[in-house]
Amino acid sequence: MAASSYLVAEGYKIIVSAQSSLARSSSIEVNILGDSINGSGNDFQEDPEEEAEQSSSLPATAEDPTNGSPENDEASTLPWRSWLFSLVVIIIVSVIAYQVGATSGLVRWGIRWSLASFITGLFFYNYIVLDLPGVSLIYPNGVSRLGLVLGVLVGSLLAWLFAFLYQIFFDS
Repeated sequence: MAASSYLVAEGYKIIVSAQSSLARSSSIEVNILGDSINGSGNDFQEDPEEEAEQSSSLPATAEDPTNGSPENDEASTLPWRSWLFSLVVIIIVSVIAYQVGATSGLVRWGIRWSLASFITGLFFYNYIVLDLPGVSLIYPNGVSRLGLVLGVLVGSLLAWLFAFLYQIFFDS
């Protein structure tokens, strides 16, 4: 049988421990408020004037929590624009891939090319946006909207190319 226990001590510390019939964990202490700003060990400030002095001495710039640089207001307030523009590019490439296949009499291959470019475009979008390994090598200064759209475009076109090459070499 296993059991977990939680203890809230002093109103701002949580102590977590787990216990089973086979093992017992060591306790983990979590300080909710974090370290003290003024270093006195007291996390609560009683003097409002002291709080105003400390808040005025701190810089008032908003920073991006992911890379520590100042936030770009346009990118942070409207992230759906990058998504929408990328989706439009993916759909355009997919429709063109289908049309090329359909007009050349290869409707099934047109559908395959279209699906390949659509799925790979979405994969490239997610890979870039989630900042997975390797993205910082391609975009060392961060991902701009244009860089994101170009990455999605290249991904969709590469998928179409690979599907086309598969059709040429492996279609019997």
